[in-house]
Amino acid sequence: MGADECVNAADDSVYETVRSLLGERGVDVAIDYSGQASALKALIQSITQGGELRLMGVPSQEISLNLEEWLFKGLVVRGLHGRRLFETWERSTTLLANGRVDLSSLVSHRVALSDAQDAFEMALNGKSLKILFEPNGACA
Repeated sequence: MGADECVNAADDSVYETVRSLLGERGVDVAIDYSGQASALKALIQSITQGGELRLMGVPSQEISLNLEEWLFKGLVVRGLHGRRLFETWERSTTLLANGRVDLSSLVSHRVALSDAQDAFEMALNGKSLKILFEPNGACA
């Protein structure tokens, strides 16, 4: 999907992992889908000077952050709605329709609707990426 490395913040120390991969430089772009304060703080530490932070996760509670660190790093921060929604949608649809993007690698499981309970348990336990439900039974 274009990323060189992915770091699971639940299993790894984000800052230490990034430093071991890139040294003192840090990452150019960091994306947070969790909305968790601990993840945001780790990402901010890991971003290079003038890097970009993309905030996609919606926090469940108020988060206190040190804006001074953002200012001195010169971070560019973009939120969930800091994009061109309809332009992006049209472009994505065109790329998919023309076969320019293959998303099949995102589907980890194909299941019949009768196996929905098992599929939801896989998803909740982190044992799947994307699950495709097939109304007429799972295909190979």
